[in-house]
Order: sequence, then structure tokens, then C-alpha cells
Amino acid sequence: RDGALRRLVTGELRSGEGMAKPYGLAVRQGRLYVGDTVNRHVALFDLAGQRYKRIGIDDPGGLRMPFGIDIDDA
Repeated sequence: RDGALRRLVTGELRSGEGMAKPYGLAVRQGRLYVGDTVNRHVALFDLAGQRYKRIGIDDPGGLRMPFGIDIDDA
């Protein structure tokens, strides 16, 4: 289902960071914000700019359990 057997047999490596438990999302101006309640950050997928960023992983400003995401003009 997740490709574990294929990787075991072929030696293929899993790449990317992935999300542990995505919960809540918001979309604004071509940007997708997804809260990850286990990894304690918000993933920002900037589709137009073709960028990926994690928000809320550094102190001060670290997140404990991001969910119920909303985006305002600021």
C-alpha cells in the first residue's frame, strides 16, 4: 500500500519529508497551508512560486498542535 515491499525488493529510497498527521487546511492566492499535528508545523505549498516551506518549527513561535487554520489579508 505505501510501497514498502517495492522499496525492499528494488532498493528504492523514499524521498521527501512527508506529513505525519495532516489536519486542517486553508487556501489563499495559490498557496495551500496544511497543519501537521504530529510534526507540529504548518506546511506551506506555494503552487505559483513552486516553493515549499514549514512554518512554526522554530522558537519563539513554535506550534504545539496546528489545526483549524485560517488565513487573513496580513
